[in-house]
Amino acid sequence: MNGYPVNLLLQNRQCLVVGGGAVALRKATRLLEAGARVKVVAPVAVAGLRKLAAAGRLDLILSKCGKADLNDVFLVFFASDDHFFNKKMLEQAQSQRILSCAVDENWAAGDFITPASCRNSGLQLAIATGGQSCVRSKSVKNLLADQLQTLAAAVTLVTFTIDSEKSADKSLQDLSVAVAAALQLVVGVREFCLDFAVNRFEIAALLSNDKSVKRLLRLILADAAGGTGEKISERCGSDAFFHLCREFSQAKTPRAAIADGGAYARIGNGLQKLNSLLTELMGTETCKDDLEKKWREYADYCRKL
Repeated sequence: MNGYPVNLLLQNRQCLVVGGGAVALRKATRLLEAGARVKVVAPVAVAGLRKLAAAGRLDLILSKCGKADLNDVFLVFFASDDHFFNKKMLEQAQSQRILSCAVDENWAAGDFITPASCRNSGLQLAIATGGQSCVRSKSVKNLLADQLQTLAAAVTLVTFTIDSEKSADKSLQDLSVAVAAALQLVVGVREFCLDFAVNRFEIAALLSNDKSVKRLLRLILADAAGGTGEKISERCGSDAFFHLCREFSQAKTPRAAIADGGAYARIGNGLQKLNSLLTELMGTETCKDDLEKKWREYADYCRKL
């Protein structure tokens, strides 16, 4: 059964949950998170619902739900363990034009179903299978929740450098293609650029501040290098920034890999900002205090990305 996805705006709207078990607690909690005014009606309620009621966060009525409980309600979940009762009350609510959802075998007769969802840092994902497989939607939700947490984390500047003793080492040229393709698939890599010189290959990237992402990049580099025996130098945060500053201050011409992205790159606001700061240093001698100041400026900028 196909559904039409919406995000209901429930701030200060009266919502009703019929039932006092664990499912009712989950529904009531999510309604509270959405800013709704919540009423729960059930003869018996679990401790979590009683605790919310004692804290004044919802109204708890310990009795069997009746027609009068539907008055002035915008939305209702029927989550009692009596399927026949849920169906009867669902029909009553719909006759009063109240948005209704049954969380049992009567779900298809309701007005909507709730998807599996997760949220982090202002982002919300919802996964639905049209009511066909709750297990499948929850599995996808759990997978995406981990990725969403990584994407929402603060970002940090990282560089990886491979130096070759061989002049114009073709293996390093091939490495740039292999690494670029892999980086596009790594969750947590916000932006990156690749710089290939005669005997040097370097990645500058903005990554989610997650050790697992950096560890994955090291594995990708080691695998792509194919056992060439080249040394991989890793720098992070201020060390990476100062390393790039030294490279730029000694440069005679612009570093095109950051300036225009080259053939293999994903450059956004973070690396564009980095490029503008580094370009100011080109061919100049800068004292440590100036570099520290520029790093703080860049770090503050990245925290807002």
